[in-house]
Amino acid sequence: MITLHRPLDALLLIAVQSDVHARTIAEEGRSGLHRYYRIEGGTHGDSRNDTFPDRLLPVLPCYRTAFTALTAWGERGGVPPPSGTVPRPGYGDPVNTGSLT
Repeated sequence: MITLHRPLDALLLIAVQSDVHARTIAEEGRSGLHRYYRIEGGTHGDSRNDTFPDRLLPVLPCYRTAFTALTAWGERGGVPPPSGTVPRPGYGDPVNTGSLT
């Protein structure tokens, strides 16, 4: 399982949602089956990305990357990167670059 959370999310607070979920998985001894990525610059929705392109990140490229990693992990035995904070990428931002890849 891969969890993505956007730390600037004001509706689903990271400390009471995904952090708790990740801790529960660890307490159950299942961390080896889980990756937890905090997406730098991510908010709850993408509606303000065009207003603050220097601060907010659309989630689509992050979802695509996570799905590719999950597929490789499940189907080909590839191992996704360790859990942690994912820095804002310089690509795949359709609002600011017009590109999805």
